[in-house]
Amino acid sequence: MSDTSLIPFVIGVEGGPDIYIRCVSAADPTGIYGIFNSVDGKVNVGSSVHMTTRWKEHRDALNKGVHGNPHLQAAWNKYGAAAFEFREIERCSYESLVAREDYWIAYHHSLDSRFGYNLQNASQTIITDALRASHSKAQKGIRKTPIWRKRIGEAQKWRTMDAAHREHLRILNTGKVQSAESNEKRRKTQTGKPKPVGFGAKVSAALKGRRLTEERKQKNRHPHKKKGETV
Repeated sequence: MSDTSLIPFVIGVEGGPDIYIRCVSAADPTGIYGIFNSVDGKVNVGSSVHMTTRWKEHRDALNKGVHGNPHLQAAWNKYGAAAFEFREIERCSYESLVAREDYWIAYHHSLDSRFGYNLQNASQTIITDALRASHSKAQKGIRKTPIWRKRIGEAQKWRTMDAAHREHLRILNTGKVQSAESNEKRRKTQTGKPKPVGFGAKVSAALKGRRLTEERKQKNRHPHKKKGETV
């Protein structure tokens, strides 16, 4: 193993706060990471099935000014990229990602704005009314200019999800309840929106051979009919 294949990273001992540093193979492992600010000492804790790739995604979005975490973005803009260090905190199995991320968020107190940039726990799969109102308030008055929207689109174009990432999202979203208001907003944004070339063929291929229940057929025929209504 050559020196260029080694990188330093911080490992947390399972169930305890002891931390030590060693060198490991510079692969793209699954585990918990932290984005540490060397100026104010704050940290943003996260998890990923591919930590090295995830850091690149964070860095690219922050450099373009379109990161989804406004607190982290503001700090990046204020202190500059040189003030931030990416560290692997712990390697773990895919199945334990959420639990271990929550453990390290609690350990670093990173939900407290005095110590970190995290907005919520990894296990918080259902957005509460209070959190939704908080996010809405933070976005009010911010104009989404055409240039801003274009930058967001360009930042997302190259991103692809592998099977493990999709499964991770599936687990996180299991049990999440969408309100009628949310569904109606989504319907309105999609109404009249042109579908990309090949969209119909992809949907047809995905549904080929799938048998629909009578209830599902009725919903497809009358997608906006409310429960209990007659056609």
